[in-house]
Amino acid sequence: MSGRWFLLGYVCLTAGIYVVVDIYFYDQAMAEIWAAFLVWTLGYLLLLGLMQKGGNLTGGRAGGVGTYFVLSLATGIPIALALVVLIVPGVYLMMRWLPVFARALVVEDWIGNTMRWSWNATQPYQKPLGISIMGPVACYGVAWAAYYAFELSDFLTYELVMIAMNVSTSVGSAWLAVLGIATFALVARDPRVSGSVIAATEPA
Repeated sequence: MSGRWFLLGYVCLTAGIYVVVDIYFYDQAMAEIWAAFLVWTLGYLLLLGLMQKGGNLTGGRAGGVGTYFVLSLATGIPIALALVVLIVPGVYLMMRWLPVFARALVVEDWIGNTMRWSWNATQPYQKPLGISIMGPVACYGVAWAAYYAFELSDFLTYELVMIAMNVSTSVGSAWLAVLGIATFALVARDPRVSGSVIAATEPA
């Protein structure tokens, strides 16, 4: 199975799960929890599949699903809080931690070291990464725009809006996964980056 099929499968499954929950089980908290768990699991499988297809795990896998879970919390909570306070800081944190998940699969290291390595490694690439991350961010923006359009219009149906929101969100998440792996491949081979992929580095 090629990488494009992993991406297509991820988008269809994650969007489909949330569309069903949002339309038929919108008032059931447990359905939302199960949907979030399934989508999170699919995110891990997408990352793992793309890393394998890209030849990034030829030396074996280091971190597993537990590392992925802890790293999701360690990066996701600050990003979410920053997005709530002001969108730009959240996007900036997202950009600086792009390669953390890919590195966690390749290198067995502490979560804090992986995050510090990512911060240091992306330092020389802030401008191109800032431009690149606008793609996934735009997808999330489309999802929010669809929601507000539904609130303000009389002709959009709830079902149509839920489909648009969840497809846009799933495409953005898949795009972000690809960008994270590409960023890892880029910075891991750059001699300008202080330290190596194998050894985590302290901030300069």
